[in-house]
Amino acid sequence: MNLDWGTEQLSDYAIRLRHHPAVAVWFTNFPLTATDRTNMRGAVTQIKAQGGILLLTLQPAAGLGAVTDAAADDLAHGLADVNNGGVPVIIRFAHEMNGSWYAWGQQPRAYIAAFRRLAVAVHSYAHGSAMMWAPASSPPSLPAPTTVPGATTEPFRTSTPSTAANTASP
Repeated sequence: MNLDWGTEQLSDYAIRLRHHPAVAVWFTNFPLTATDRTNMRGAVTQIKAQGGILLLTLQPAAGLGAVTDAAADDLAHGLADVNNGGVPVIIRFAHEMNGSWYAWGQQPRAYIAAFRRLAVAVHSYAHGSAMMWAPASSPPSLPAPTTVPGATTEPFRTSTPSTAANTASP
């Protein structure tokens, strides 16, 4: 579920839902700032209390060139602490990368390089975390990538969005 973290508490949402959400989404820019880290710790505290999983959506608003080894390692070390505290994390990096509406969109080679850089760091240090590949599947005329970053060195191939949404497996 996608909570408005600025105005809602996860526990209040769980009471209204009458169920603890299994996954809670949190969006942030990447690389993380000190404020982002503080806000993430607050989200993690709430998610841990509910026994959930954090779906961390990283938005490289400064562009894919900002995804450096140092930024990736910094995130992965922080996620290792989160994992060691009992909270699993799914990292949704630069979602809808095949669209034109984000700074990171429609740059397949740069996206694949940045995704791989982040995945190497996450898989090296944050063993309770996983990477998620999340292309856009609408509008229907938008070609969606079907090549999972790391699966090939080719740039995105296109197919129908429904096919891409069902074949992505990092």
